[in-house]
Amino acid sequence: MSWLNTGNPISAFLEIIRGLQAGLPIADIFPNVLRNYVFFHVLVVFFCCTLAIVRLRAVFLREVSGSRRKRVPRVRTGWRRPAVGDRPGRIALALMVVGSFAPAGWIFYYAYFEPRVIGDDLPAWMNGYVRVVGTIVACSCLLAIALRASGTVTGERERQTWDSILTTPLDRNSILLGKWLGVILSLRWAGPWLALIWGLGIVTGGLSLRAVPLLVAACLVYAAFLSGLGLWFSMTSRTSLRANIRTLFVTAFLAGGYWIVLAWVLLDPDRFSEDFRWFMGTAFTPPLSLGTLASTTSDRDRS
Repeated sequence: MSWLNTGNPISAFLEIIRGLQAGLPIADIFPNVLRNYVFFHVLVVFFCCTLAIVRLRAVFLREVSGSRRKRVPRVRTGWRRPAVGDRPGRIALALMVVGSFAPAGWIFYYAYFEPRVIGDDLPAWMNGYVRVVGTIVACSCLLAIALRASGTVTGERERQTWDSILTTPLDRNSILLGKWLGVILSLRWAGPWLALIWGLGIVTGGLSLRAVPLLVAACLVYAAFLSGLGLWFSMTSRTSLRANIRTLFVTAFLAGGYWIVLAWVLLDPDRFSEDFRWFMGTAFTPPLSLGTLASTTSDRDRS
């Protein structure tokens, strides 16, 4: 289980947090966590690519040989499958929303029915819940903003409606501003979702009330930047697929992937001080910055 958790981003984040709480410098924690994380996913990529090649070869040989499997007649019943709706992603989104509150229910259960497990550490457990789940939800919504923005202009071109938009009385700045703002507002439903997670943290003492404006400001700043980034790639790419891939790679690099390239420089204590390295890790890495800002009242008082 420990070996499997090396590729789990939540487990890696918690390991870094535990090391920092134990007083260890990030230069001693991060390289080991990053090495194990990269090694695990390299193995996964190699295995998946090998399996895909093997399966593709088998399908190709079967099609060339002309062999076909016999069709098994379907047994008709009175029950009919419902038609696929316009937005099948709503079911997946509903499962994600419900699943995000499952850890909180698990914590409440052990806090009130099995007090020997948690005891008086309910605020600490809820703070971990807000840091991990709240950060995952916020980062997922920010990634959705970036990908949606990357298909705004290219989507209009593929539908052959971009020329019609340019013929309107609106100037270019107004059109791009409207698309940039529209992408951000299209994810406004995520606000109540994050508000419920943060609200649970505030009620249980796992989140300081003074940290909420900082979290909201950070989410808005990241959303504005990623919407502009996706819109820029949408303007400079020929197809939506290229724009999506470029936006995804750049977002992953800016969201922490640059540590893989610059870790040997940023983690060198002889070149940069610990405060500067901590600033680079928190200010320019959304998962770490959002997790750091989700502090408790005691954390805020100590800082």
